[in-house]
Amino acid sequence: CLVNSSPIIGAGGFQWPMDLEKLAEELLGKTNALMYLFDHEDRLVAANENTEKFVGSKLEVNARLEDHLGGDVVREIRKLFQKARETSCVHEFERSFSYRGKPVWLFTRLVALDFPGAEGKWVFGLSRDVTEQAWERVNLKEAKERLDFITEHAGDIIALISADGYILWLNK
Repeated sequence: CLVNSSPIIGAGGFQWPMDLEKLAEELLGKTNALMYLFDHEDRLVAANENTEKFVGSKLEVNARLEDHLGGDVVREIRKLFQKARETSCVHEFERSFSYRGKPVWLFTRLVALDFPGAEGKWVFGLSRDVTEQAWERVNLKEAKERLDFITEHAGDIIALISADGYILWLNK
């Protein structure tokens, strides 16, 4: 696991230059990623503006996932939250899903957190929209498959030869 369960406040004699609420506001506001925190009942505790922009509406504290997202997406997120809670490890994954009728890819990191005095494990998430990069990978894979098909089914010999005259590649 990549999670350190030691408290961060005053750890090793370090004193934060500001209170944690202000620090959280600074961190949430200065990233282009989606950042969000859900309690043990999957109710929203905090989210940054980028999360609201992505969802397309103002997010209210204590809102449940289904208040803003569709059923299939909610079921998938709940499974991922549960996995994070069970292991208390950082979970990294890339998932695609249909959102507002369009395919969207998100690269996400989730971690379960235990807060003193809070009930159950909460989940902190950081997600980045990687849809453009995912489409580039899909297009590159399709182009490679077309090239492979053409080179393998060509009636002629196709060879890649180095400047020194060595054969680097030869089709079947």
